[in-house]
Amino acid sequence: MSETIYLLPYAEKLAPANPFAESTPGLLYHQWRTCQALRDHPLVVNTYNTGTGKTRAALLHLMNVVPRGVNTLLIAPTNELIRQHVGDVREFVCRAKLDVHVLHVDAPTLRGLSAPREGERGGEKLNRLFQNPQDYDGWDGRKPIVAVTNPDIFYYALYYAAYNPHDARNLFQQFLTRFDYVIVDEFHYYSAKQLANFLFFFAICREWGYFATGRRVCLLSATPEPTVREYLDRLFAPGEIAWISPDNEPLESATYPTTPALASLELQVQVAALDEFAGAAPNRALLRAWLDAGREGALISNALWRINQAWAALGGPDFDGRMGRITGAESADSRRTASVRPLILATPTVDLGYNFDRPGKTRQPLDFVVFDARSRDAFLQRLGRAGRVLGRLQTDVPATAVALVDDEARAHLMALVGQSITRVQLKAVVNEALPPRNDLYAYLRSYAVLEAFWPIFQLERQMPPDMHDWIERLFDTVRQTFASDSRKWYFGTLKGQMRRFEKLREVVREKKHEHLDDFVPEYVGWLNPALDGPDDADRLARRLHNDKSAQTKLLLPWIESQYWQTEALFNFRDAFQSPTACVYDPQHLLAESDVTLYDALHVAANFVADYFADERVFEQATGMTAESTEVYCHLRDHRPQRLWITLAYQAERLSREVFESLYCRRPVALKGIRVGAEVPKVGSMPLDSALRYAIEDRYVPILIVKNQDEGRLMNLLRNRDLFSRTLHVTFADGTENDYRALVGTSAFVVHAEIKGYLWWRERTEDSVPIII
Repeated sequence: MSETIYLLPYAEKLAPANPFAESTPGLLYHQWRTCQALRDHPLVVNTYNTGTGKTRAALLHLMNVVPRGVNTLLIAPTNELIRQHVGDVREFVCRAKLDVHVLHVDAPTLRGLSAPREGERGGEKLNRLFQNPQDYDGWDGRKPIVAVTNPDIFYYALYYAAYNPHDARNLFQQFLTRFDYVIVDEFHYYSAKQLANFLFFFAICREWGYFATGRRVCLLSATPEPTVREYLDRLFAPGEIAWISPDNEPLESATYPTTPALASLELQVQVAALDEFAGAAPNRALLRAWLDAGREGALISNALWRINQAWAALGGPDFDGRMGRITGAESADSRRTASVRPLILATPTVDLGYNFDRPGKTRQPLDFVVFDARSRDAFLQRLGRAGRVLGRLQTDVPATAVALVDDEARAHLMALVGQSITRVQLKAVVNEALPPRNDLYAYLRSYAVLEAFWPIFQLERQMPPDMHDWIERLFDTVRQTFASDSRKWYFGTLKGQMRRFEKLREVVREKKHEHLDDFVPEYVGWLNPALDGPDDADRLARRLHNDKSAQTKLLLPWIESQYWQTEALFNFRDAFQSPTACVYDPQHLLAESDVTLYDALHVAANFVADYFADERVFEQATGMTAESTEVYCHLRDHRPQRLWITLAYQAERLSREVFESLYCRRPVALKGIRVGAEVPKVGSMPLDSALRYAIEDRYVPILIVKNQDEGRLMNLLRNRDLFSRTLHVTFADGTENDYRALVGTSAFVVHAEIKGYLWWRERTEDSVPIII
């Protein structure tokens, strides 16, 4: 019996009438529903399948708002998708004869824009771009704008988080007041931390009357989680949200004509990783046969290293010239070249609405797809890349997919073998077989409230006293939305924490050391586990008040760590930025360019390389021009066995007991961490000194768990895209211990999930209570 699941073709209903025939021939019913709902609902959520025209559904509302002079903001999660959507919008407004400025807003584009004076700040440039787009590149006339940007820029403006203080207020105002139509694409992509950013924006729009005066938001997501819906329902009143879904189509639409959207598909399920699949001779023969037959397809994996191992396995005359890579390591030009190759190897860059256009091809762009999937979101998104036939002339050619999953998921899916089923039926089983991509929402109930209070704190100071009720009402809405069952968060308490954070920043950033004395009591209290009773604490306090050198040696590093611990919250993606390597790669092991800037820890884990002392030595040895960065190397080969990157820390003056009391079971910021490496079951491996010391001078946000907590931690991390590392700590007496640790934003996300357990462990061990 063939281990194949047969998916039936899928068709979308056509709209009963098409008022947009000139700009949108073949208008789909869900596109029409979306446009209609946006007329009288503040929030519209389109959850139709991948590849069925959700972006076009959202753009149709431009026909209603552009003639009224309304500006539009379209947010997409990756710069690659931004580039694609800029093209989509320009094509749409051209066909619809809408006179608008279409702005491509990301960091590289902003850097490339001309400036009226030398040294114009990035925030200044962005603010002026929104105010006067005609000032750039010869655009003529004042007309509405459609700005396509990433959520990072949106976050940093809304949260007063990254721009020069002189620009922060202006940019907050720009994003809050300028755009009365907002589209958020791939809404399922965002973690709980990132979701909080959008919920905060919706809360402001609601409380300050923007929705009441006509502002509209359209969310696009093929795979929304029920928890996201719960949060939206907390914020919006009944009847304010329109859910546009295949599940709630009106009965009268049952007789509407349809148009093919997805071809029939043969799905096979295997237990393997993508590099293992590509390394097997029968699979290489299968791929070669598909390509020889004129079929085109993609191999998609969560991991760049698996993509590059698969690339190496497929090297040779059978595949040379027929493959391309679309990954984060590739340049934009390389990605464009790769997109028209018969066989594309891709990382999750392509999960997010990426269109594999094949100019001149009459059938589906991808005839086959082979993918690994650890979550149901990834499974359904990647499966949906194959067999897309919406608007194609030839719609009856079957597609093929091979899903690579673990044993447990395969066992669920094997119940469908031999059956011909719909994609809705498959989705139901996939939802049981695999976990969601994002299901850790405890962050919203904890750190997200603190994070969102920073812009609230800034707003209160900017507004006259008679408007402070608005601010407190906004805070109440945020608290009720994020943490409706919590009694912990109070306006006055959070205001005090923000004042403390400002004072920390003044000491660290502005060198206002006159504030140091203010922190002595708090520091002494924090250090209490290392002190020998109240008398010792009093002596230390007096010394710190009277001895400036003691302040510099003891107090100032603690203040810096406290500052960076809180500052780490204000990052949209991750609070830990890995060191960067300038990579000379003439064999194109990592990417198609001879020189590539990429994550130095990824390079060390996956490639044998020669390292150079600095930029000058690199250029002399390679003859290539380098960019200034932390690490320089020349790739020689793939490693026969990948390294595990580890961390090391010298607790020079602390015993193990005191170290664990001060630094374990809560997020902290540690300075002095070194990078190491090991081969599992073999032992430690040497690293170049540039790598070992690459993060030693940084304060790294980190959550360290005690050895007795490891089981709880590893159970939480199972099947999730969160990874712990080994932290090797050497104590004052020369003894050593290994801990599990998470760095960056994941430290806060995971702590929010297990802090109840950790609190219970502290209580049962009669140890120091956790202070959050």
